[in-house]
Amino acid sequence: MKIRLLQGRNFTWADDENAPAIAIVSEGLAQTYWPDENAIGKRVSIESREGQPVWREVVGIVADVKQDSLTQPMHPHIFVPFMQFPRPEVVLAIRTKGSPGALGGSLQDTVREIDKDQPVSAIRPLEHWIFDSISNRRFQMLLLAAFAGVALALAAVGIYGVNAYVVSQRTREIGIRVALGAQSFTILGLVIRHGIGLTMAGVLIGLGGALALARLMSTFLFQVAPFDPVTFTTVAILLTAVSFAACCVPARRAAKIDPMEALRYE
Repeated sequence: MKIRLLQGRNFTWADDENAPAIAIVSEGLAQTYWPDENAIGKRVSIESREGQPVWREVVGIVADVKQDSLTQPMHPHIFVPFMQFPRPEVVLAIRTKGSPGALGGSLQDTVREIDKDQPVSAIRPLEHWIFDSISNRRFQMLLLAAFAGVALALAAVGIYGVNAYVVSQRTREIGIRVALGAQSFTILGLVIRHGIGLTMAGVLIGLGGALALARLMSTFLFQVAPFDPVTFTTVAILLTAVSFAACCVPARRAAKIDPMEALRYE
């Protein structure tokens, strides 16, 4: 499983039922029960025989891992050799050099040769198990992304509509400015500044609302802090860019206004 060994040793084939009882513990467990000591050589027990605990010597410490879900916190773990602690139901993790999906049939044949009555089920690549474990979270993310995309599109259409309306309302004013010698880039800047000003006000209000609701969204996040500055900055820049693009069309139209037609505009 490529769990990183931090101290001590890994299991070997010599750690069978005839060898001394041993265990490997996770870093979190070692820090919890022996915070100021070396866990190597300590003893732990996870089962009993004839009413007496079976003590195992800690021979290694490994990094913490997540067991049930990528979104859940890491919990302390104790690992023991399977030959010293056999179970009626097991999950085998097999590392392959080629495609793991092509080995399903041969794995079943191998188990059948050893024990024809031993059932084998759910042979799947590890990536599929991980995919299933986060399928609900992925669906929530896609749903939120879809709503966010619709909201972004509505925002762009709204900004465009507001700026187009402002240009139509200020057509006479713009015509007078052009007649008095205003250049096209001046008119462009006038319209774009108005649109960007409204956008910045909206972005500031939106950031305030997002900060207030960030804690409520924390259950939908994975490896992203509720107040992640990169995310907030990226979204603000994206919205500003969309606003700028939505302002450009009305601004170009305003820059091309004919002064004579504008002065006759009612």
